[in-house]
Amino acid sequence: MASGCFLAGLDSNRLGHSDYAALFSCPVCAGNRLYALADCAVGLVTAIGPVATDMYLPAFPEVEHDLGGGKGSAQFTLGAWFLGLAIGQFSQGPLSDRFGRRVPLMLGLLVFAIASAGCAMVQDYHLFCLCRFVAAVGGSASAVIPRAIVRDVATGKKVRS
Repeated sequence: MASGCFLAGLDSNRLGHSDYAALFSCPVCAGNRLYALADCAVGLVTAIGPVATDMYLPAFPEVEHDLGGGKGSAQFTLGAWFLGLAIGQFSQGPLSDRFGRRVPLMLGLLVFAIASAGCAMVQDYHLFCLCRFVAAVGGSASAVIPRAIVRDVATGKKVRS
């Protein structure tokens, strides 16, 4: 906590409800809370790629059956994901250097969310593969840009936000 804050000496294990309310209304600590929330958000965003890769693996037999792609076809959807991830990682870095970190990250997450919703709604195997590819291209922003943000903060580099 910042120096001069009346909450700096409180034991976090003994905070009551009113103490938490005071913590969130303390103007001295406001900047530190925002940085802590930003750190958590960057960490959570980084987990999108691995979670989206691994989450549907146990459902491969159901994907093959429901989408009618045939035996072993669900493995191609994983290949489409990794191809999109590779292409996206090559493109997201230069985009975030050119346009700042925030805009490409937000657009990538938006593309990922829309394409993931498309994956949940499609009934065709080929369209599912396309949605997985597009989701990976958008989701690759969550693999590249948070690392660039951490590097920028650690080195003190100023970039457009």
